Amino acid sequence: MAYSIATTRFMRKLVFPFVFPVFLFSCSNLKQSIENKSISSLKLLSSIEIPFETQFQNTKVGGLSGIDYDSKNDLYYLICDDRSVFNDSRFYTAKIPLIENKIQSIDFQSVITLKNESATAFGNWNTTPNTSADPEDMRYNPKINTLLWSSEGARAVTGDKQVLQNPSLNFTDLNGNF
Repeated sequence: MAYSIATTRFMRKLVFPFVFPVFLFSCSNLKQSIENKSISSLKLLSSIEIPFETQFQNTKVGGLSGIDYDSKNDLYYLICDDRSVFNDSRFYTAKIPLIENKIQSIDFQSVITLKNESATAFGNWNTTPNTSADPEDMRYNPKINTLLWSSEGARAVTGDKQVLQNPSLNFTDLNGNF
């Protein structure tokens, strides 16, 4: 039995320092690494024009400055940047069918008013510019089913108007709530 204990101690002292590093360095992260794949070029496949003065659900469609896509629901989010001049600050949802890489039509589904922290619509640029927003872009987050939109702010200092608004990033739910 003494021989066995001595051998075991010897093996621990000899093998552990050599075997442990092998196991340690053979470990790797199970997450797949994401390769940075470069895109060498982009090609415009198709375009479509929304006719001037198009109306949808009592709003003037125009000034669409940002678009994002929800692939799970095949739904596009389009933000309007008219500063609440024609209608409240808003975004649209739309279906945009593609057939053979060509846009066939834009089928607006809904219009949603963007709301501020007080749960009210942003002000009109012409009448209450200090409470207005200037929406520019929008991104959909499928993991939490929300939208992130940007406002570029404003710097307008004239004789009758002084508006100093910082640019901002704003989170909203799919109903336009802050």
